[in-house]
Amino acid sequence: MHQALYRKYRPATFDDVVGQEHITSILAWEVANNKVSHAYVFCGSAGTGKTSCAKILAKAVNCENPVNGSPCNRCFSCRQIDAGASVEVLEMDAASNTGVDYIREIREDVIFSPGETGTKVYIIDEVHMLSEGAFNALLKTLEEPPKSVLFILATTEMQDIPATILSRCQRFDFKRLSSDDICRRLSYIAKQESLNLEPEAALLIARLSQGGMRDAVSLFELCIDREGRVTEENVRSAAGIVGRKVLLETVDAIAKGQCDRLFAILAEIFHSSKDVAVFLSDLIGLYRDMLVQKVMKITSSDGLNREILDVSEQELSDITALSALFTRERLIYHIKLLEEALAAMSKSEIKRITAEITLLRLALGKTDSSIEGLESRIAELENRISERGASPAAETIASAAPSDSRSVSYGTASSFQQTAPVKLADTSDPDASLSPSSVRSGTSAAPNDASRTEGRFSEKSAPSPGPARPLTVWVDILDDYSVKDPSRAPFLKDSIAYLEDDARLVVFLRDSFSKMMLENAGAAEAILRLCARRSVRASDLEFRIAPHKTDSKDPLRELL
Repeated sequence: MHQALYRKYRPATFDDVVGQEHITSILAWEVANNKVSHAYVFCGSAGTGKTSCAKILAKAVNCENPVNGSPCNRCFSCRQIDAGASVEVLEMDAASNTGVDYIREIREDVIFSPGETGTKVYIIDEVHMLSEGAFNALLKTLEEPPKSVLFILATTEMQDIPATILSRCQRFDFKRLSSDDICRRLSYIAKQESLNLEPEAALLIARLSQGGMRDAVSLFELCIDREGRVTEENVRSAAGIVGRKVLLETVDAIAKGQCDRLFAILAEIFHSSKDVAVFLSDLIGLYRDMLVQKVMKITSSDGLNREILDVSEQELSDITALSALFTRERLIYHIKLLEEALAAMSKSEIKRITAEITLLRLALGKTDSSIEGLESRIAELENRISERGASPAAETIASAAPSDSRSVSYGTASSFQQTAPVKLADTSDPDASLSPSSVRSGTSAAPNDASRTEGRFSEKSAPSPGPARPLTVWVDILDDYSVKDPSRAPFLKDSIAYLEDDARLVVFLRDSFSKMMLENAGAAEAILRLCARRSVRASDLEFRIAPHKTDSKDPLRELL
């Protein structure tokens, strides 16, 4: 009968165990120096070598001719244990025997002295599955076992083991294996079996196994074709995943808003019998890699920590190019949407539609009015502005300012400075009521350039009815408003305010989106109340959009 490769190449000595040198070196030293403890706990994820080390330790303590703490694997005792015929080494599964009666049998059995081998070893796998009563029954025996009795407890859920049990055992934590360790082991097995293993296929198997050697070897054996080859395509087909190229094309289509490409990609995945949920899971992994690259600013393999970002040189280059198309906030937002879609798929049978809607939301982010969507868009706006070195909105607002004989210098609202005194109107009553009908909004341009709005000539625009003067306390009013409504205050960034002779307050904004958000929130009435507290007489307020030159390219306009 054929023997599975993961069993055939199971480690036989401590030196054969891959990636757990911090544990095997100590165990070998304890055996060599006769310092073996009476109880051990081996914890770690599946397939990292817990049971293998337990069997090696069981052979080592009973070996007739140990070599540097490892079993010789040639003596009678070692051969009996390998064959599963030794009555002194008992391997038990706590997942199948959880009750207290099971532990009572062990307590009755340990009182008998071991045979010729010298040490009786009990290996209890998945020990966290024992009941509370079983743990209590095991406690006394584990604390003071008879001479020449060794307990080895293995578990993947350390938090489920009572502290009273842990305090009586020597604990070893098995870590996940690195991709390099798994690739080397797979290459060794392929050489021994005369198989052709592609390096790309080995790396993909290592990633899919998530640090488990047993899973890696099992998948490796599954991917062997008739010619004795293990290719990357074989691995993707066996695991039911799409290629890296498809994932890169998907992210590129999302960044460029190409919905037709997204529909085509999902149709191909659906008709090729690939799991759409697995596709979204892989897409989340790619987004995670892009986020790590962007946050850590990794641009070459020299600064690459494979424990954090496990990618090849070419993959790093692709990730770097794609991550430049997104802000960190947008990457985080997209990951959140993909995770929500993945959770929804587990409760629904219409996976394709769920995936299509999710990818459309990612590509058409400008239509998303959720808080996370707005935060993502605002971050992208700020990023575009910072890349250009200055705020185009502030420059265009400055060019839209009405001419005045008094010398006034200003840029953004936060840097507004008055160089000549301006006499304001009389103080109005701070408690005066403001009816909604007194708040007006318009779309006309600045007073001295009323025929141009947002870089285009408009026949509907008309000049202001009277002269206007800059509002010198506008910066203070903005500070007050940011405290009153911090969520809407960013839309007043780079704004300039003018007070006309008919007591109308005109606020110039940088774009139509800010105007819409402020009007919908009823910001005009709140600002008028704040003006009254600052001794500014204003009967109503009008939001306007600052005119833009036709040849200017404003990143705010490009995104909104």
